[in-house]
Amino acid sequence: MSNNQLVDILQNMLLTPASDFYVSKLLHSPEQDSLDPCSIAEIYLGSFYVLNTLFEIVVKNLHVKGLSNTQVKFNQQGNPEIVVVGNKVSFTAKQPNTQEGYERPSDVPAQVEALGELHITGDGSPMPVGSLSITIKATDQIMGVFTAEEEIEGQLDSAKITFSAFSLHPSVSGDTIEVEADLETLFLEQINQFLNRESSKQTLLNEMNTYLASAQTLANFSQKATEQARLALADF
Repeated sequence: MSNNQLVDILQNMLLTPASDFYVSKLLHSPEQDSLDPCSIAEIYLGSFYVLNTLFEIVVKNLHVKGLSNTQVKFNQQGNPEIVVVGNKVSFTAKQPNTQEGYERPSDVPAQVEALGELHITGDGSPMPVGSLSITIKATDQIMGVFTAEEEIEGQLDSAKITFSAFSLHPSVSGDTIEVEADLETLFLEQINQFLNRESSKQTLLNEMNTYLASAQTLANFSQKATEQARLALADF
């Protein structure tokens, strides 16, 4: 418990599936004014050689779904992994969401899924545009940080939520993340091998987290969270 009534109420709501401030509901928005779904304009995935030919890979218009299938983690003692300092709340979450009482919306996949355009050049010459699909089966480390304050002192439903961080940290080893290219080329096998290297997966995650950390993304997420907080607090 903190000395801040607003924060105490909100951190409890963050854990409660029936609440409008439940973490999954903050993330989910069919209107794309939160993080699930979201679209990333462009990601540069790097380059590699095959038979002395330099291939460079860029993904465009990457559409990501499933980020909202998330719940706050609980430690071995059964306590939520939430840290409160003043009006700042830091939490650790995970995917998929298996919390009792949570019902995943029909438009949210069980895993994080992404689909985008695959643009590859070989020694500077563009190949036919293909597609790239990404599946993240599980994530044990999702980090979020926000502050909560009352815009009108003493009125809980004037809460303003400001997210300063949200990031995804799944394992890049093994098959937790699967990446698959689809395009017309004799080098498809080599391209898929490159894309499924741990270093390539890490580059992909770094770029996704750069998008999640951008000022515009966090501003949109904060606006959605503020709306959800005020809905949840309307009866207090």
